[in-house]
Amino acid sequence: GGNFVVTAKNPAGPWSNPYYIEGAPGIDPSLFFDDDGRCYYSGTRPNPTGVTYNGDWEVWLQEFDVDAMALIGVSTKIWKGSMINTEWPEAPHIYKRNGFYYVMIAEGGTSVNHSVTIARSEKIDGPYIGFKNNPILTHRHLGHKFPVRYVGHGDLVETPDSKWYMTCLASRNFEGYSNLGR
Repeated sequence: GGNFVVTAKNPAGPWSNPYYIEGAPGIDPSLFFDDDGRCYYSGTRPNPTGVTYNGDWEVWLQEFDVDAMALIGVSTKIWKGSMINTEWPEAPHIYKRNGFYYVMIAEGGTSVNHSVTIARSEKIDGPYIGFKNNPILTHRHLGHKFPVRYVGHGDLVETPDSKWYMTCLASRNFEGYSNLGR
């Protein structure tokens, strides 16, 4: 196991073999390419000072050398989530818009408390300040009988005509069971 990068010149392929990234713990990482040409790896990991509750993780950032396919420099904790003792902050995606960096994450686990939250900073390595109206997407307040549940793990796409869309995970209850493990 472990986290890795695959590359292709065309999204249709062919794709390279995986480049496993040494020193990249956690789950659901992503890469951010800044306008200065630098690349950053954002991931999640257990609290390095000691896990004190289930889901005590943090979002971290480290520069990534795309030629060497390796992390360089020192990792930095950039956010822990929108609430005190947030459970399972994961799936970070970084965006840059109008001079601000935004980190968007999933948090609350992948069950009824799943949600999407966001924070922003003037610098890539923080400090990140959470949006006061987080979460920006969730269905946890709609109850267990709502047909679409467990909404989270969002990613944003801006189209050429400047429209924004979010893709996310969710589950529809089928005969009392959640499909696809969600």
